[in-house]
Amino acid sequence: MNVCIVTVYNSENCGSFWQAYALGKYIEMMGHNVTYLKRSCIGTSHDIRKTIEFSVKAIVKGRIGRVRRYIRTYRSFEKAIQNFPVREDIESDVDYVIYGSDTIWELSDSYFYRKRNIYWGNTAPKGVKKVSYAPSIANTMENVFEEEKEFLSCLDTFSGISVRDDYSYETLKKYTKNEIDVVCDPTLLMDKSFYENFITQKVHQQFLLVYWFGIIPNSVMRQIQEIARSKNLKIVSFGESLRDADTKLEFDPFLFVSYYSKANYVITNTFHGTIFSIIFRKQFIVAATGKKKILELLKKFKLEQRNTDTNMYEKINEEIRYFEVEKILDNYRNESKEFLNKALKE
Repeated sequence: MNVCIVTVYNSENCGSFWQAYALGKYIEMMGHNVTYLKRSCIGTSHDIRKTIEFSVKAIVKGRIGRVRRYIRTYRSFEKAIQNFPVREDIESDVDYVIYGSDTIWELSDSYFYRKRNIYWGNTAPKGVKKVSYAPSIANTMENVFEEEKEFLSCLDTFSGISVRDDYSYETLKKYTKNEIDVVCDPTLLMDKSFYENFITQKVHQQFLLVYWFGIIPNSVMRQIQEIARSKNLKIVSFGESLRDADTKLEFDPFLFVSYYSKANYVITNTFHGTIFSIIFRKQFIVAATGKKKILELLKKFKLEQRNTDTNMYEKINEEIRYFEVEKILDNYRNESKEFLNKALKE
């Protein structure tokens, strides 16, 4: 069958890239033909105008190294997204449209609100079966959905609905007569060996990997430095969050798995940073305060104790019992695959 995926595949975000790619590859493994609905880069993180704007600001401040990383990031994602077979429109040759994963149902986000008819299936032609796989509403408050009650009737037109987290499930189940399943993020449909096929750079040094969005508080930075110093590790970071890193890397999905595969320890504050720590069986710490999707993920794998931004040195030395984590992951993965098997039946 012909399957079209509607998701965020071309933002400059490693997690977004891998969720889109992993979902498509798994569906191909099921025997289907996969394409992705074309998504304009205008106004997204992969907009060349933003790269130019950020680069000019960095040049004015004399931060030439930052300019180089901005340009390398743009080029790496421009090359990476060529892996997605894209179609302009959903046409009559499409048997199923899959919406997800990522936070495409986050109506509190201005971009996804403007594009809501696309991401909630209202632009699909009649006769095409619609399935959601692991979209999330992120932290959208329930009152936002109350104001969109009439719009949410579109959920009743889906032949199968799944979401990525319990918060999305509890919120959306009130607005549809259809059953809703909770499934794993698409990145978890694949195991470590899948991602190891995409390692593009050999990494030989011993290092602490920092994958952090936003500004790292000084208190956290001091703890990172303490951990690295005590274990005689270099500090490697993605992006500009850690000014004192020994190595700063541009965002690049293939560089991402190359360094994740070899990291001695990981410190992150992101959802997919946590997921890839689990996939690669890393000893990690995540600062997840206020982030529902990360807190739920940790609870799912009984890893709540990995959430801290205070006693990081103590926590990172507490070994994760991965044989227990992987039992949970195997069940979660199998249940999620079963949802797709049922949803995409002939």
